[in-house]
Amino acid sequence: PQSGTLPVEGELTFSGEYRSLGNMLNIIASHGPGYKDNMEIRIFNGDGQPLRTITPLKPYNRGATTAAGDINGDGINELIIGTGPGAKVPPVVTVIDIDGNLIGEFKPFSGIGYGVEVAAADLDLDGSAEIIVGKTKKFAGTPLLDLKVFKYKEGQFIDTGVRLKHRGANGIRIASADLNEDGIPEVLVVPARGNAPVYVYHMDTSQDTWTASLITQYTGCNGSGGSNIATGDTDGNAIPEIILSCHYESGTVVRILDASGKLVREFSTGSALKDYITAGDLDNDGIAEIIVGDGPAAHKKAVKIFNPEGGLLRSFDAFGDSFGIRISTGRFE
Repeated sequence: PQSGTLPVEGELTFSGEYRSLGNMLNIIASHGPGYKDNMEIRIFNGDGQPLRTITPLKPYNRGATTAAGDINGDGINELIIGTGPGAKVPPVVTVIDIDGNLIGEFKPFSGIGYGVEVAAADLDLDGSAEIIVGKTKKFAGTPLLDLKVFKYKEGQFIDTGVRLKHRGANGIRIASADLNEDGIPEVLVVPARGNAPVYVYHMDTSQDTWTASLITQYTGCNGSGGSNIATGDTDGNAIPEIILSCHYESGTVVRILDASGKLVREFSTGSALKDYITAGDLDNDGIAEIIVGDGPAAHKKAVKIFNPEGGLLRSFDAFGDSFGIRISTGRFE
């Protein structure tokens, strides 16, 4: 290190690339839908170093789904947890703070066994995120899968009235992003099995009962294997891309679509499974990394981090053993 003294009224100028080191994005990992896999959650930094373990809040197996969002408008993200698709597992969403304190919980669907997909976005621009939920899996007697939106208000989770119906033998996957630069996040839906087009919805929040309208539909995975979905700014232009994990006979291929649905690039994850996916700027350089969790299969426990061109940056095991790794991202400080 060097030291020195500036003259009176002197100036000191720095040049170069600057990167914020505060409030780094974390990776949230949970078990896949194995019949012995509980709802334990682990949080890692972008280098894959463990930061925190959250012990199961519910006595259910079949893993969990996660999302992060500031649902109460206090400026700090909460952790949103959905139950997995066990035949005897009720569909429950639990919200806690990062220290594990319970904020609240609710049951978005009647019956048992569906599992709950979760996402979070401030759809009405009031400074608090809503919780978007969908059914992870379809069972006999449920030809259509629901998507709903809930708002946290005065200690209660309020059903906004949104109802979207989608067919899908293995449920739906959901994400949210402002694709058309109007300042309002859209809700994105893909079937978890089948041809997996991307449905983009606008949420009308102007009335007491919210409604959803289909804006557009994009070609997604072009195959029968289905998809998982994420969003992130992979080119640094401040407009998020749609990021799909597509399952083909050859394995998982990540497809990146721009906001107009045009294919930007694609690459293989090197996995024969149907990998889970999320995205986020882990190193605060303005470009999102693509984060892939092992697909559902015995003894699959790895998280892989790729750059947008498909180069593997690093990987780590999220658990000692697992039936796949569900993943999301969030900031908690």
